This record gives sequence, C-alpha cells and structure tokens, in this order.
Amino acid sequence: MAEDHDPSKHGLLQTLAHHDAAIGGLSTRVGHVETGIKAIQSEMSVGFKDLSSKFAINEARPQFNFHQTVSTITTIAVLFSMIIGGIIWIVTGQFALVAAKVDRHDATLERMAEKLGWASRIESPRR
Repeated sequence: MAEDHDPSKHGLLQTLAHHDAAIGGLSTRVGHVETGIKAIQSEMSVGFKDLSSKFAINEARPQFNFHQTVSTITTIAVLFSMIIGGIIWIVTGQFALVAAKVDRHDATLERMAEKLGWASRIESPRR
C-alpha cells in the first residue's frame, strides 16, 4: 500500500484523469463539429441541386441563332417566289389563248383603221 501513496504516482494519475477528461470533451466537440458539417453538406447538396436545375432551365431556354434565322427567312422567300412564279405561269397558260385573240383583234382593227382612214378616239364622259 505504500505505492498507493507515492506522490509522483498520484500526480501522474491526476494528469491522466485531467487528460482523459480533456480528451472526452474534445471528442464531444469533434462530434458536434461533425454533426454541423453533415448538416452543412446536406444544405449545400440541396442548394447545388437547386442551382443545377436552374442552370438546366436556363440552358433549355430558346436562344437566338442568327445563321438559322437567315436560313429560314431565305427558304421562306424562295418558297414564296416559287409559289408566285407558279401562279403567274398558270395564269399566263390559261389566258394565253385569250391574249392571242385580243392581239389578233387589235391587229385586225388597226388594218381596218388604215384602210378606212379611221382613227379611234377616246373621249372622257361629260359631267
């Protein structure tokens, strides 16, 4: 029992008890820090997911493409001119016979006017 009262051993036991208590307190603090970090990681994960979805929405928004716009306008203009050209071709084809008849009648009237010495006059109606 003499060893139990050794002052150097008693000081060592007190130091060990003090260090053990400090280690326990430090362990508790580290546990709180880990819990806080996990909460922050969870919040950051939610924030990054929200930010990622906002970027995805922004990227999905239609964007102006100058080359494609000019190409589309050119295509529309070509199609429009082809349609107008087709209409003119059809109308010309349908009325070619009528136009030829009118030209023949005009030529006949001119020949008759030359032979008879007649000149056509257009007078405006009197008001």
